Amino acid sequence: MSKNPPSPRSPTPTKKPEDQLLKTIVDGLAMLELNQIHSALEQSLAEPVTAQTRLAWLWQLLEPQVKQRLERRVERRVREARLPVRKTFEAFDFAFQPGLDRDLVMELNTLRFLDQGKNLLLAGMSGTGKSHIALALALSACVANRRVLYTTSADLLARLMASLADGSLTVALRPYVRAELLVLDSC
Repeated sequence: MSKNPPSPRSPTPTKKPEDQLLKTIVDGLAMLELNQIHSALEQSLAEPVTAQTRLAWLWQLLEPQVKQRLERRVERRVREARLPVRKTFEAFDFAFQPGLDRDLVMELNTLRFLDQGKNLLLAGMSGTGKSHIALALALSACVANRRVLYTTSADLLARLMASLADGSLTVALRPYVRAELLVLDSC
């Protein structure tokens, strides 16, 4: 009985240059921690080819990562601002305060007063919406990537008095001076 001659080994398939490039891209995305782009790339490669321009295709890959970064940045700014609650101008009841100039309030929402280095004082009777407007401005400033700090006048005074006692006034003043928008609430 004769043995069958050993069959020649089938050659190991070599990777196509596109496969190697894709692996390099995926490794690069992982190293840069661009997980959203990686997911968008996988999804895009699984879909049929469309008649998109290269720039439109590139934006399709980048957009989820950009959105995620912006959302994280806003969340970080809100956390650093120490806002007690999130208030928006959409939730403000202008009908409750008919004497309030809606156009002026919406102009404030553009935050131009910050660019012009102007201060803003919201004054009025209790329950008129001053705190709501101030918190909505603070949230808008956080979304615009501005440094914001919310505090109450009582907390500010307590912190500054304590810093006077231990000789750290300069350090205690830093967060208040660094803020582009300092919201000092009287409550």
